Amino acid sequence: MWYLKLIIFFIVISFVLYFVWSYIFSIYEIGYEQKITDSNNGKLITITAYPVNGYGFRVPLRSVEVLFDLPDSAEAEIINHEQNRAVIFTPIKNGTIIVKTRSNKYDISEILKIEIGEIRNE
Repeated sequence: MWYLKLIIFFIVISFVLYFVWSYIFSIYEIGYEQKITDSNNGKLITITAYPVNGYGFRVPLRSVEVLFDLPDSAEAEIINHEQNRAVIFTPIKNGTIIVKTRSNKYDISEILKIEIGEIRNE
């Protein structure tokens, strides 16, 4: 009878490992963090991409490679691009910047609209 308990134990462990891998470590979508800072001649926008799991949290121990593009944008320029991060410079103080993102590995693409404006203390 000890072998029956061992088989049940391995079946339970298999289900738990499958559940953990499927919902915690699998990438379901890509999230973005935006940080806008002032520079001498305009604004610097830092966009960081991170993978999101089935529960809506960051996927632990994994990263995602994203390509950033600025379509029809003569007023903005990507000055630094890394695996999951881009730094965009724009001389405008108020307006909207449109950024297209694409992850080839996960076949996920999105369009980000970044609102640039003056910070007011009210």
